[in-house]
Amino acid sequence: MPALPGYPLQVSTLAVVGTGPKDIAIAAKARALAAAGLSAPRVVLVDRGEVAGNWSGRQGYTSGLLPLGTPPEKDVGYPYAASWGDASADVIAAMAEYSWQRHLIRHGAYGDWIDRVKIRVPLTPTVLQTATAQVGLWACGEACGLDRRPCCIPRMARAARIG
Repeated sequence: MPALPGYPLQVSTLAVVGTGPKDIAIAAKARALAAAGLSAPRVVLVDRGEVAGNWSGRQGYTSGLLPLGTPPEKDVGYPYAASWGDASADVIAAMAEYSWQRHLIRHGAYGDWIDRVKIRVPLTPTVLQTATAQVGLWACGEACGLDRRPCCIPRMARAARIG
């Protein structure tokens, strides 16, 4: 897979601490880059809690009822500026698979959202967990190494293969 000009350092594994919206978006972008034929690292998310746990209300960070600062239609699969050269359209199309709109379509709710709801709605942990499963991420409790074979200290006595 070709590297992009101006990005000489390629890493094979990228560890991201957290499993919130932006962390999952990084993993989704890596998948989209690979789908477009570009070089992308394997992304490992490291979080002691569950996917999107800080937003669920079950980890004490929030009540789980408050909306996030970013509207859901502008998270995980949002098509940010085309900056991938000739592959930009393919990267954007691949990212669309992780979008709020695709989430609603898969759950048969897009038409209702457009016709009846389209107000600022909160991005929910369920949406983030679905995107994580789609990306096929490896999420673990604590990283203990990220060399050729990353190892994890599992959360709740076992490592979870998401997806």
